Amino acid sequence: MVSWTASIDTLRMTASGQYEAEINGRGTYFHVIAGRHKYGSFLYIPNHDIGCELADFSDIRRTVGRLSMHPIRKVDAVTVAAGISHLEKAGAVSG
Repeated sequence: MVSWTASIDTLRMTASGQYEAEINGRGTYFHVIAGRHKYGSFLYIPNHDIGCELADFSDIRRTVGRLSMHPIRKVDAVTVAAGISHLEKAGAVSG
């Protein structure tokens, strides 16, 4: 198993359940905007021009799959997916 460290800084959370955060891992920076809408969840990474629907913030495997449809390295997709899963577990975003 390969592991690495990453950092997460929560920038802003809204009453509607959306949040904005910075995730840094393995030398790559991600400005993440994520939240809920009427039909599910979304993830937007504007500095990488990536946006997608999500089933659940805690579903790392599925989130990696959704992100892998975009031009992003798998290691970076795992970093982002694990980061947003951690934010949900920490209560930063409601599940």
